[in-house]
Amino acid sequence: MPCSAVTLSLATITAIVATALLAIAFSTDNWVYYEVRRNQIQNAVTQRSQTSVLEQMKQLFLFYKNEGSFRICYPRTGHQQLKPI
Repeated sequence: MPCSAVTLSLATITAIVATALLAIAFSTDNWVYYEVRRNQIQNAVTQRSQTSVLEQMKQLFLFYKNEGSFRICYPRTGHQQLKPI
């Protein structure tokens, strides 16, 4: 069954719009800020005397961080951020 000119035109316009939206999505920085209140966590843990949790607090997911589409930045831990290519 042959496609009509209207269907082909609609598909072409949709493809162009989709490509433009993808380009916009990849070119903008969408940063999400995660705030971790380590003092409150440490106070709660010391009150319950769970020392294993204190050891786990050295992991990176319990620090402040900014997370983008392709990068994660830990500004308060002293880790150096890789420069984009």
